[in-house]
Amino acid sequence: MSGADPHLTREQRNMVIEWIASGDGTTAVRQKSTQCDPPFTVSKELINYYKKSRKLRPEDVVKNGEMESIKRGLALREVRIEKLIALGEQMEKDLEKGLWVKTTKAVNNGKDTFETEYFNNQEIEQFRGVMDDIAREVGDRKQSTEIKNKFVISLDDINKSLKKVYGDGTDE
Repeated sequence: MSGADPHLTREQRNMVIEWIASGDGTTAVRQKSTQCDPPFTVSKELINYYKKSRKLRPEDVVKNGEMESIKRGLALREVRIEKLIALGEQMEKDLEKGLWVKTTKAVNNGKDTFETEYFNNQEIEQFRGVMDDIAREVGDRKQSTEIKNKFVISLDDINKSLKKVYGDGTDE
């Protein structure tokens, strides 16, 4: 593919580039394009073309008048990162108060109460999620991991290994 898609207007092309610069993936860009007024479609190939060409050749971005779209997209990403950092800092302060949360329980139809503590696992999980989101936004996390193996293990091999470790299942 060479150059811009003749089916996209300059405004549409700039929107696509803005979305890419903000970190939107191919699916999100295609979905956003259908929600515009008027809606338009953009191919996966064109999105990949813009991702590769604008990443490798900044002079094309300037030459094609797309710098403002890139700036807006990067600003959106920066705002997301700032919000995630603020949320993470607030959660961290909350967690510094303690990993255990006190709560009051009512029994006997509310006639009696007692205090109990529980481990704040939910907030820890959410905090880890926020930290992971930040890492992904700044490019420190890969979105997917591909694992390839070139060996084959038969059920017989597995059974032999299990017998070595656990014996053959008979009591001695």
